[in-house]
Amino acid sequence: MMNFLEEPLLTAASPFGVKSRYSLPGSLAALVRGDIASFSALRSHQRHVWHAFIVQLGALALEKAKETQLPDDEAAWRLMLRGLTAMWPDGEPWSLLVPDAAKPALLQAPVPGGDLPQFRSVETPDALDILVTSKNHDLKSARMHNAAPEDWLFALVSLQTQQGIMGAGKYGISRMNGGYGSRPVVGLDSPGDAGSRFRRDAMALLSSGGGKAPPHGRNREGIALLWLEPWNGSAAIHFRELHPFYIEICRRVRLGVSNGKVFAMDAASSAARICGTEHLKGDTGDPWTPVSEDGRSFTVSGEGFSSRKVAGIFAPTKFRLPISLQFSDSDRVNGVSFVAQSVCRGQGKTQGFHERRIFVPAKAVALFTDDRDAFTEILERRAGALSELRLALRIGLFVLCQRGSPGAASGKDATGRFMEAPLQQFEIVTERNFFEGLWEEMCAGSDDRAAIYKKWLRLQIARTQQLLLEAQQILPFPSSERYWAKAQSLHAFRAMLAKSLPFRDALKFPQARESASAGPAG
Repeated sequence: MMNFLEEPLLTAASPFGVKSRYSLPGSLAALVRGDIASFSALRSHQRHVWHAFIVQLGALALEKAKETQLPDDEAAWRLMLRGLTAMWPDGEPWSLLVPDAAKPALLQAPVPGGDLPQFRSVETPDALDILVTSKNHDLKSARMHNAAPEDWLFALVSLQTQQGIMGAGKYGISRMNGGYGSRPVVGLDSPGDAGSRFRRDAMALLSSGGGKAPPHGRNREGIALLWLEPWNGSAAIHFRELHPFYIEICRRVRLGVSNGKVFAMDAASSAARICGTEHLKGDTGDPWTPVSEDGRSFTVSGEGFSSRKVAGIFAPTKFRLPISLQFSDSDRVNGVSFVAQSVCRGQGKTQGFHERRIFVPAKAVALFTDDRDAFTEILERRAGALSELRLALRIGLFVLCQRGSPGAASGKDATGRFMEAPLQQFEIVTERNFFEGLWEEMCAGSDDRAAIYKKWLRLQIARTQQLLLEAQQILPFPSSERYWAKAQSLHAFRAMLAKSLPFRDALKFPQARESASAGPAG
């Protein structure tokens, strides 16, 4: 049956690189002890949803057992997990293979009547997973023909807890802003301790009492594991019937075995598994998802977790922080790492897995907790400066493409293609040491902060102007238009910056010959 509650089917590496095999409760106990550094078979895009899955399981098990501490004993975890599925004493909800389809299997809903004629066969776990690659380039699909049970489990977790709409009858999860959105997982992690993130988040969920109260109220006795509920493809479960920590499934899937080889079967549905969330825009109380001021859950775009995006997450006027982003007293002494992970999804495609880790020093944590307004002011000032610089560069590039005259406009598509590369390079060069400089300013005394910011701003202007000068050397012009186009684009760039008082006060504009690495002269 491939029962993860009883069998050691998960491979994990210790902090010293030694691999061991664990059952699901054994892996939870090992995480509490700090014996696991990573799960060896996890693919990059599965790491964040696997973390969310085991944390939600742990918090639900502890709450059900009325326990307040994380045990480091496998038997204790096994007993608590069994308590979540007491109506299935044979362990079907923790098994990958359950021959009777009328019974639940791990992340697989029971099929009323056990009839599977409309299910389609899927031969490999990576074909079941969420990734969509263009013409099978980059990451190859359907190649895991010798998959282990843990490969199927990780694919199921990925599919059932972060998939979106993929055509007719293929509905997505409730915990995202729209069918083509994404489910980001952001949080904090203490460096040097492999199990710290699990312990931190599990205790945060347990002590939060369910996090933000959903708009329809909170049901502590609600449905927690949706794969226990029968699903015929048309019936839906209302959001108000769910436990705040609910682990959802969004697809009708069953695993089987043929000639000793595991395969999957999936089928379309005529309705999403969870209803009543359409107006929530992903604001379901997910412990790892920031929510914007207009009530929409955070969604990762193609730029990933850029410095400007991360700065926006921490701004109280823009986002409400999830319970996973609550600093502790120990963070004020030792510092902590900010972690953000998400797959970027689109219509019928995926646009990569994005991950960012940023160490936040103790003094910055203290400023965040003691003087949130000062922390936010410094953060938003730098992020706002980058946004203005990007706009100025964009205007300068646009004028360059127009050859310095609106009457000589080139095609819209050609202009967009030319501007794309310099703008992408802008994101790269302005990312350099962004947070290191930010922490330096935050940790400095109030009298020194202005000088540190001015020095950083001068360097960013020099780097951005250099990108514009390099673009001028690439775009072909008739010789009669070259000097005019160059002069007008540089003038437009400087004029945009001159409209902003901080830029005018911070520096004299650097000369064109100055090196971006050296920074502008005073």
